[in-house]
Amino acid sequence: MIKFKTHTFSFLLVRPFTEAFRGVKLLLDESQETKYTPSLASKVLLGKRKTNAVQVVADYLKYLVEYAKSVLQRRFGIPAKDMDLRFTLTVPAVWSDTAKDRTLNAAIQADIRPQDITLVSEPEAAALYTLRSIQSNSMAVSNSVERLWRICGSMLLDQRFEKLLRDRMSVNYATLSSKSKEAALSYWQDRVKPNYTGKYDNDYADVDYFIPLPGVADNPKIPIEDGFFQLSRYVRAMQHAPRSRHPVIQNVGTRTLTYKQ
Repeated sequence: MIKFKTHTFSFLLVRPFTEAFRGVKLLLDESQETKYTPSLASKVLLGKRKTNAVQVVADYLKYLVEYAKSVLQRRFGIPAKDMDLRFTLTVPAVWSDTAKDRTLNAAIQADIRPQDITLVSEPEAAALYTLRSIQSNSMAVSNSVERLWRICGSMLLDQRFEKLLRDRMSVNYATLSSKSKEAALSYWQDRVKPNYTGKYDNDYADVDYFIPLPGVADNPKIPIEDGFFQLSRYVRAMQHAPRSRHPVIQNVGTRTLTYKQ
């Protein structure tokens, strides 16, 4: 299995402060309402660019596949046209049949043959990985509470970061330029969020994180100094918060997996 760092690929496509589509996959089915801020911004941008979510996803997939083929060709010396490739696209469990169908259509528009595409829900993909990992061990599954499906990817962390910044800055948040907001969110997404590996990652908690906020006046109460928002105290509070009190976990039903050796 060969893994590609999609965030690196995305970085090559989108420069800082560039008007770009984010969270666009949540717009594949207009009947499914979303409150995710980047998706709402992308919805406006779709109208401005006179395009649609399917076309944007298709363009992204096309460039991603071309990039993957170029890497494989350099690594193995096999021409792209001679590669026998299969593509598995994972989709959120909450997605409607319409969203799944449009994902498939986007892949086909990206020049992927229908017979080479498999759609798998993200919980199924996780379950298959788990089953293959435990191999000979047996597993029993039991319900702990009624199942509830919610959107709970890492984008919710982006939302909570934005909310934290908005709450700390209060009325001053509305005066932030789009470039300042973009700089803060980009730093959070690229430097802070990916480095967190768990509750007991003491090294993560000991690092001081300073989020850039260009053009913002100093305010020790927030705290902002020399154009940087100090995030460290909130990271440490997150480290010590009980898992059951996490806002994402509180909003989603759980299933208990019991392993039998």
